[in-house]
Amino acid sequence: MEPFRARSRLLPLLLALLVCACTSAPPTPSPAASPSTTEQPAPSTPLPVTPPPATPPPVTPAIPPASPTPLPPSPSPTPILTPALPLGELSAGPLQTALDDRRARLAVPGVAAAVIFPDGSRWGGGAGYRSLDPERPATPDTPFVTGSISKTYVAAAVMALVADGVLSLDDPLADWLPDYPRARRITLRMLLDHSSGVANYFELKLYNRLVFKATEPRIWTAQEILDTFDAPFHFQPGEGYRYSNTGFVLLGLVIEAASGQSLGEFYRQRFFEPLGLRDTYYQGEGPPPPDAAHGFRTRPDGVLYLFTDGTDYRPTASAATVANAAGAITASANDVATWTHALYGGELLPPELLAEMTDWKPAGGVRGDYGLGTRTRLFEGYRGFGHTGSVSGFIGATWYFPELELTISVLNNRGVIDPDRETRALLRAVLPAVRDYLGIASP
Repeated sequence: MEPFRARSRLLPLLLALLVCACTSAPPTPSPAASPSTTEQPAPSTPLPVTPPPATPPPVTPAIPPASPTPLPPSPSPTPILTPALPLGELSAGPLQTALDDRRARLAVPGVAAAVIFPDGSRWGGGAGYRSLDPERPATPDTPFVTGSISKTYVAAAVMALVADGVLSLDDPLADWLPDYPRARRITLRMLLDHSSGVANYFELKLYNRLVFKATEPRIWTAQEILDTFDAPFHFQPGEGYRYSNTGFVLLGLVIEAASGQSLGEFYRQRFFEPLGLRDTYYQGEGPPPPDAAHGFRTRPDGVLYLFTDGTDYRPTASAATVANAAGAITASANDVATWTHALYGGELLPPELLAEMTDWKPAGGVRGDYGLGTRTRLFEGYRGFGHTGSVSGFIGATWYFPELELTISVLNNRGVIDPDRETRALLRAVLPAVRDYLGIASP
C-alpha cells in the first residue's frame, strides 16, 4: 500500500505545476481589439530588442503623395571651360603678319616659314612667290635650297653610325680615306667641328669661275670636287677653327664608305622616310621636282634677276651638285622644321650623342658658337640650336629653342640677307603665347 500513497501525494503537485504553466503563458491576441479598449497592459518582462545590422538594408522609396510639395530648383551645373586654342592657331595671325612684313622690308620674291610649338601644334605660312614667270605662290610645302642647313643631316648621319657601332668620333679619316693628305691626323670630330684645318673650297676664286660662269650644266661628284679644288691647309689638324665645306664633302664620303650606301640613299632610308619628309631631296642624286622655288640674285643696279640654267636643279645643276654633302639638300619649310624638332628634341639620337653635337666651342669670331655640324645663337635671350645656310639665290635658317620647346624654320629665294632677322621677328610674334603656355615670366 505504500507505493500507492506516494503516487497519491505526487498527483496534486503535478496538477498544480500544470495549472501554473498554463496561466503564465501570454494570452493569444484576439483578431480585433475591443472598441472600448483604450490601453493595452504592458508585458511584465520587456521583449529583447534586436540591434540594427551594421549596414542597413536598402529601403524601398515611399510612393510620393498625389500632390507633392514642390522641390526647390536644382542649382545650375558648373560651366565647363572651353580649352584654349592650340598655340599654332592662336599665333597664326601674328606670325603671318610678321612674315609679310619681313618679306616687304627685304624685297624678297618669296619666303616660307614653319613653327612647331611646345603643345605639339604647328603653323606654316608663305608670302610672295616661288616663281615670278609665271607667278606661283610660295607655301610652307615649297622646296627651297637649304644650303649649309644640310650640315645638320651630315652630323646626324655620322652620329647614327656611331650609335650603330660602325664609327667613332675619334676615328682618323685614314680609316676610310687613307689617301687624303694628313688623313691619319684628322679625326671625324675635327671635320664636324671645323678644327681640321682643311681649306674651304667655296672660298677659292677658281670655284666662282667654274661653278657660276659655266656655259653648260655640269654635275659634280665628290671626288671631282676634291681633285679640282685642292688647296693648302689653313693650320695643323686640331689647332684652330676655320669653317670648311670641304670637310663635310669628306664626311659624306665617309658615310658612304661606312654604310655601304650612297649618301642620298642613306638619308632616305634613315631619315626622310621615317620622318615623313616628302618634300626633302638630296640634289646630288637627282633633281628636285619642277615646282621647287627658283633662286634670284641682284644686279649691281639693284634689279632682281632669275638665276637658273633651265634645268630642275636649284639654283643651277653646277651650283647644286658642287655643294654636295655640305649644302645640296632642298626641302620645304615644313620638312626642315620637322627635321630640326626631331633632331634637337632628342627623337633621332641617344642623349649622350646629342650632347656631343651641342658641346659648344668658340667659332672663330663668328656670331655664336659651334658644336658638331651645329650652330648656336641667342634670340631674345633664348638659346637656339640649328644652322643657317645659303647657296647663290637662296638663304635660310632653322632653330630649335630647348627652353621653349619651340622650332622656327624660315627659307627664302633671294639670298644675301640675314635670315636671323626673320627668325627674330617670328619668335617675337609667338613669345607671349608660348611663355603663357609654359608659365615662363617675361625677362
